[in-house]
Amino acid sequence: MEQKLIARDRECSMLRDCMESDRSEFVIVYGRRRVGKTFLIDQYFKMNYDFSFVGSHRSTQRVQLRNFGKAMKQYAGLKTVPKYADWFDAFDALEEHLSNLPAKKLLKSTEIESFLLLFDFFATFTTIFRILCWMTVVLSDYLKTKQLTPC
Repeated sequence: MEQKLIARDRECSMLRDCMESDRSEFVIVYGRRRVGKTFLIDQYFKMNYDFSFVGSHRSTQRVQLRNFGKAMKQYAGLKTVPKYADWFDAFDALEEHLSNLPAKKLLKSTEIESFLLLFDFFATFTTIFRILCWMTVVLSDYLKTKQLTPC
């Protein structure tokens, strides 16, 4: 049974505008737990991502990099899970993967630390569309600890 988005016309319009723009876009979808943030994104884009990374909250960098490697194996069609010394190695591998793809790239993540590094790393790309789904409370706490304010 196909699931449908209901009463999300405004959100879908905003996502469409970002996807159709001629520049790189960064979208943060935030809200309370269990309100459908990830469902909205997955349904709108029909799970058709060029790369998606689901982080695990409060995991070590080693565990996060291992999960990132598993995602790279899946999306880049690698035979084995790559091992990365740090996030720079991981993003170099992702950059290589994305550079081989045509058109605008669609990235999705639920892990904020690595995703913000990723955003900085690819700030000069003009054809990447990034999506971050995050719970409001966790995002607010993160921004406070980093002394950042949401736009």
